[in-house]
Amino acid sequence: MADEGKNVFNKCHNNEKIIKSIDDIFERFMNQSERELEEQICDKVRLLRYNSFDWYKSFANFEDMGTWPKMCGIDIRFTIGNLIKTAKMIKEVRNGKLILKYEGTEYQERWDALKNLITKIDSIQKNKDLIYERFPIILFPGGEVRQKDYNLWAIKNNEALCKIFKYDIDDGNSRALAYCLNNLNRAPSFIGIGE
Repeated sequence: MADEGKNVFNKCHNNEKIIKSIDDIFERFMNQSERELEEQICDKVRLLRYNSFDWYKSFANFEDMGTWPKMCGIDIRFTIGNLIKTAKMIKEVRNGKLILKYEGTEYQERWDALKNLITKIDSIQKNKDLIYERFPIILFPGGEVRQKDYNLWAIKNNEALCKIFKYDIDDGNSRALAYCLNNLNRAPSFIGIGE
């Protein structure tokens, strides 16, 4: 659903058309059967995760969220803390107060990833009023991604470990970061809980 929403913002420039298109997408998704929804998820490991949880909609606090490790290709040092810490570091980069050292071609790769993320954040912030309520953040229980996937790999490869919080963001990392940078402290979320 979020991918279709992105396409709407790329194609439409009139708020009324954007709202109607997003509402149509939401209605279409909500009227699909579970089987039809599952067929649209290409990542079958992710689908297994989704199906292993019970889901509810609520608001969740950013201090309780950890982003996807290395979200959008940025340096792991940005994502080892909670969402608020990640936002603070992005803000420092934007203001020229934080410069991370890289060697060789990694500098350009990391800088390009940061520039792309900042461009995405700017777009989300510009359209926040249209996005915030319509595209909830999808949250797994804390450690589902950051511990089970990333930290287990990081231990074997002598990499920095992610701290574990109440929730791992599965989808909506950039949206949550944009909201946090916009001085919000929580967001509408679909929250998965273990059975």
